[in-house]
Amino acid sequence: MEDNLDISALNEQFKRLETENFELSESLANLSMMLDNQGWTPVYEQQKGGILLEDLKRASAQLRELAIGNPLIKRGAKLRSSYVWSRGVNFPRMTARVRNRMLSNQNERFIFSQEAYEELEMAAYTDGNIFLLGRDSDTQFMRVPLEE
Repeated sequence: MEDNLDISALNEQFKRLETENFELSESLANLSMMLDNQGWTPVYEQQKGGILLEDLKRASAQLRELAIGNPLIKRGAKLRSSYVWSRGVNFPRMTARVRNRMLSNQNERFIFSQEAYEELEMAAYTDGNIFLLGRDSDTQFMRVPLEE
């Protein structure tokens, strides 16, 4: 009979410890989330007209830092890039005029080279927007960073 009392007491103590362990785990998870969210402003706290340009620039700068320093974010950028560009780029039925303009040194450097594809994909990943500026006179394009 004494053995039954000891087992039931141990079971009760085990259940209390299990509950306490769960509560401590939840508290640690909440602290971790608070540290992760430090310096970030939720989107729903923004102005009614949408996100302000200054806030978008700040978020972009933070995301660019994370994409360089955080291995998970960096891996996400590489996965996205490999998914988007895995089949390469094909421009069928181009006229010679279009091909010459596409392959001009400046256009190729900013838009149509492998390095440009990687840079454009990183900008799309971190900024959400890519801006190009073109001149009608010589049909040259250049990228405009979000900061500008």
